[in-house]
Amino acid sequence: MYIFYVFLILLPLISADISDYDGFKVYAVDISSREQLQKLDSYSEDVDFWTMPRRNSSSPVKMMVNPFLQHHITKLFEEENISYRVVIPNVAQFLHEEDLERHNEEIRIKRQSRSTHTIRFDRFLRHSEINQYLQNLEQKYPDFVSVSLIGHSYEGREILAIKIGKYNEYDKPIIFIDAGIHAREWISSATALYIINQLVEYPENKYLSDKINWYILPNINPDGYEYSHTSDRLWRKTRSKTREIKCAGVDGNRNFSFLWGLVGASSDECSETYKGPFPFSEVELQAFRNFSKPLSRRIKLYLSLHSYGNYIIYPFGHRSAIPKNENELKAVGSIFASSISKRSEERWTVGATADVLYEATGASEDWMMAENGVKLAYTIELQEYKGRGFNFPQSKLLPAVQDTFVGIKALHSYIEKKYCP
Repeated sequence: MYIFYVFLILLPLISADISDYDGFKVYAVDISSREQLQKLDSYSEDVDFWTMPRRNSSSPVKMMVNPFLQHHITKLFEEENISYRVVIPNVAQFLHEEDLERHNEEIRIKRQSRSTHTIRFDRFLRHSEINQYLQNLEQKYPDFVSVSLIGHSYEGREILAIKIGKYNEYDKPIIFIDAGIHAREWISSATALYIINQLVEYPENKYLSDKINWYILPNINPDGYEYSHTSDRLWRKTRSKTREIKCAGVDGNRNFSFLWGLVGASSDECSETYKGPFPFSEVELQAFRNFSKPLSRRIKLYLSLHSYGNYIIYPFGHRSAIPKNENELKAVGSIFASSISKRSEERWTVGATADVLYEATGASEDWMMAENGVKLAYTIELQEYKGRGFNFPQSKLLPAVQDTFVGIKALHSYIEKKYCP
């Protein structure tokens, strides 16, 4: 059975810049045959997938459909005997309720006394707050933390990276983590911040950086991230623009150079998976490349945090390419998955991108492995909460990031044993 979450927009009728989702509905869809999968896949240029069509999936699927397309889509469902149901009758109302919940949480937090030098995980921080926290850590722990300005976004925002480990040690193995490449996936940046917080501010975790250096980039798409806070909660891409194109932004995780544009990426600048005009066209990705590439010899584990779906996936995004160390990749991914499952009821799927999700090239973990020689490279698709997709409730954030940190510690143990005898 093929079951997946889909996000449909008729682009000629709805501008990619319009954030009013009034009348949009979210359907849960069950796909039981390859033919049904192909029918929906034919809409790929007009579709923004919440999760892309997935092979061998047993999870029910969601798709958000604009009012102009709803009659056509439901007719297709009926003609093809595709089982479906409405799970969100009005997306605008759903997003409004999330905004209200977030606003009330922020009022509650502001009424409480809190330090400007630490954070709590009961709300999603804005980009400036993320950067301020990193800088505060550097000031507080100068012998243990260093922060680098690796570049600026298209709109001029600072992109920061934090190194955790003794200041003068630059020869240790590296665990490299990034987050926020897709703007609407707020939980990814929150998870990266929690990892930083635990590594730096909790003495019981200091052993994690005794033999390993950590490099973490908590928000590498700050323009998109801010736009998803201020204008369009479901914005995915960067915010770059040229005079020649009608829609802003590029999918950063289709903009890496390895097998760029081969499959699973669009040439339509209005598509949610637009690959960009050329590899590394985005200044944010150029900054990422220029910072990470000189470190690649020492990077023993690369993790890119995304949401959602409880997947830990490894290269490659094309079935013609198979890593020589696939057995190790799967075994190490399973260490992450099983460690979390022991703590909570969350279950994870481990496998190659093209096998357990979909074919898509131009992604960061493929580039890290193929062009930089990083042998253990993964994308982690973090959990969602009760069918809310990218809209993870702030009130449930702490248990989720705690789960992930358990998995991160298990991965650290493997890396330390292998590379730090």
